[in-house]
Amino acid sequence: MKLGVMLKKGQVTYLIIIAIVLLIGVAFLIYFRSSSQNVSGNIVAEDLSILKLYITQCLYDVGEEGVFNLSHYGGYYDSSSVVTLSQFPTAVYYHKGDILVPTRAELEIELENFLSDNLMECIDFEVFEEQGSKIEYGALVPDVLILDEKVMLTLQFPVSITKGTQKQDFSAYNTELKIRYGHNLDLAQKIVNKIAQNPDYRDLT
Repeated sequence: MKLGVMLKKGQVTYLIIIAIVLLIGVAFLIYFRSSSQNVSGNIVAEDLSILKLYITQCLYDVGEEGVFNLSHYGGYYDSSSVVTLSQFPTAVYYHKGDILVPTRAELEIELENFLSDNLMECIDFEVFEEQGSKIEYGALVPDVLILDEKVMLTLQFPVSITKGTQKQDFSAYNTELKIRYGHNLDLAQKIVNKIAQNPDYRDLT
């Protein structure tokens, strides 16, 4: 005679209830462990998201500061190699018959150098470390693209954030400045070309 036939109806019902309780308990345990891991992972993901926004904002702020500061020297960060006049502490775009207007590529490099030297003055990981996160980072490499109506800023900066056993990495950041840098440079080039053709030319418009 089979075991199932030997059990009374009440006993079978009792065993079924026990099985259901055990099944629910195991499912709850699995869910709890999974949820705990997801919560921990989400905390690190949220910290990384905030960190990315923070670094991107620094890229924007320092980039804007760089464009403003460099504009005082005709777009140059290192003004030691350009022609200046003592009464005007800025780069000269036309001097003694020579056209000295820089190219967009040259000014992109100048702004990249400014970003390389000054970005870490803005970026401070202390507030994240105070919250229990471990921050590790590598070298930063900025890239600048000057367009007619805006300046595109890209940064390669590998950063990893660790909290407990959870770790996440990120390295790319980008933003843009709504500044007519390229347009203004082209305008300067046109004015200088006219002066070179006619030294007595004055743009009074």
